[in-house]
Amino acid sequence: MYTERTYRSWADNEGVLTYVVKEDESDLYITSKTDLSREIHDHLLEARSILSSFIQDHPEFQSSLTPLEMECDERIISLMLESARLADVGPMAA
Repeated sequence: MYTERTYRSWADNEGVLTYVVKEDESDLYITSKTDLSREIHDHLLEARSILSSFIQDHPEFQSSLTPLEMECDERIISLMLESARLADVGPMAA
């Protein structure tokens, strides 16, 4: 169920473009000087593909509420694992 993100209207966006890039559960609110929505969407699709493939092989990555001790060569996955360790949460919360 979608929840309106009213906090997004609190930002001072004078002099920049604001737009949303969405794909499935990903809902990004972007501010930039130029419209980068196409490029951001392409990167988002790539990141989601990497994440989906990793979860296929490591389902605990998606459901863990605590940091996991594993390694991965994919940058986005390794950043999520490290962020989870620092915040003491599961990698998907990172």
